Amino acid sequence: MKKYLFICWGGEIRSPTATSVAKDIAKRNGIQIETNIGAMCVIHSLGYLKSLGEELNSYCKIIVMEPNMAEDLINRCGVNKEKVYCINVYEVGREKNNPNLREELRIKLEKLID
Repeated sequence: MKKYLFICWGGEIRSPTATSVAKDIAKRNGIQIETNIGAMCVIHSLGYLKSLGEELNSYCKIIVMEPNMAEDLINRCGVNKEKVYCINVYEVGREKNNPNLREELRIKLEKLID
């Protein structure tokens, strides 16, 4: 079973919605996945620890919402850059499980959930 980590800034809107969408995609395709969410604000408060990078590297894919998040995980935490995927979903005006957000995430995650 593959493990996916979804990271946004606060871990309250985009990541939980992305997790739900990814599970729907996996179910539709007969794939079993494990998902988790992360928040850059927490990673930031921990000081971008290299030991955190070791834990994050246990995921097969780390899907971040914005480019600066990918850069921080790679450059400051030592996350393997081949595991980090940026899908460019920005926070402005978002609500958890909003149909428009779900559709945008579905389009972007369809090719990443395997």
